[in-house]
Amino acid sequence: MGFHAYSSPYDWSRIAGFKATAKTVPGGMIDLSVGSPVDPVPSSVQQALVAGADAPNAHGYGRDPGIPGHRRHRRP
Repeated sequence: MGFHAYSSPYDWSRIAGFKATAKTVPGGMIDLSVGSPVDPVPSSVQQALVAGADAPNAHGYGRDPGIPGHRRHRRP
């Protein structure tokens, strides 16, 4: 097993053709590569994140009593 030697840690040249094609599509492309985002986060996504974080079941521990063999170690 070996690794191909790239000129940088992230060899973006391998996807350059796909990226150029994607940019020709109406509405552009979504760039999910490593780095800083260039587009603002849509408010619908922000609202969904807030709703998920504020949901009553988003906090604390689950109601599962745990692994039967380990239950003797839990506090009452």
